[in-house]
Amino acid sequence: MNKYQEIYESPTKKLRKSELDNYLNDTSSLSNWENAYWVAKILMDGDYGVSDEKIIEIFESCFFMGLSSGDGEFYLDVNENLAKLYIRYGQYGKATASLYKLENVNAEKSPDWLHLDFALVQLHTNSFFRDVEDPHFLFNRLSRVDWGNPNTKQQAQNIFSKFLCLIIENGIDSKKVASEEIVHFAEKLGMTDC
Repeated sequence: MNKYQEIYESPTKKLRKSELDNYLNDTSSLSNWENAYWVAKILMDGDYGVSDEKIIEIFESCFFMGLSSGDGEFYLDVNENLAKLYIRYGQYGKATASLYKLENVNAEKSPDWLHLDFALVQLHTNSFFRDVEDPHFLFNRLSRVDWGNPNTKQQAQNIFSKFLCLIIENGIDSKKVASEEIVHFAEKLGMTDC
């Protein structure tokens, strides 16, 4: 077992301050992607006072150290963590790249959160204006999730609401909000019962 994995999985072990300072100053000192991966996981879950920006940097270094799609769950987990961190900090272009990597690996059955994150990212990129003209792409993403799950359906409704708000905030012709396709999708989501 990797020594950093052991620290990550042990509730009593912690990274030594000297080790941590060394890694924070030079991620190449982690020597391989597996070490970098486990250190990033430790920092995410621990109380080390390390910024998310630094965690992103360590996760990104995994790819430069050789992490690839052939590394299975590690590859998926790094991309998932990066996508969520990128979204949190408004780095939507980078989030899209990580989401596409995940979708390419999970082409058969992508998890609901992946489709929801893709839809959310679409609202904050150039895709938004395409989606106003042709909301099929956005609605396709939101339709792929399990609406039988109340939490997932609520997230889809929130993204759809954000879409409508952005149409208004961007001063787009209000007739777009009332377009037949948008109204039909609102009905499918159960948002016209007000």
